[in-house]
Amino acid sequence: MSQSPTVWQAPEPVGGPAPGIEFASPGARLVAYIVDILVIGAVCFTFSIVGFLIGFGGLWLFVGVVRWRRRRRDPSPVTPRWLNEHVYSKEGERE
Repeated sequence: MSQSPTVWQAPEPVGGPAPGIEFASPGARLVAYIVDILVIGAVCFTFSIVGFLIGFGGLWLFVGVVRWRRRRRDPSPVTPRWLNEHVYSKEGERE
């Protein structure tokens, strides 16, 4: 009794994310992950610096306008009433 030899068959290749495209090798994916981390980190850092500067500039502008109005002693029609009362009251004066 002789059996016929078993022939090994390779499995079907795993397709990539789209037709005609294959996944990259592990080394290339590692490099891509590192580049992604650097790019995303740089973008987040840039947005945080710009946001800080805008926020700090807005605060500086608000404080400057309040001080300028305080010197003029002229309540603004666009400033909220509670702020006008605080800035232009006798208690809010500097000694």
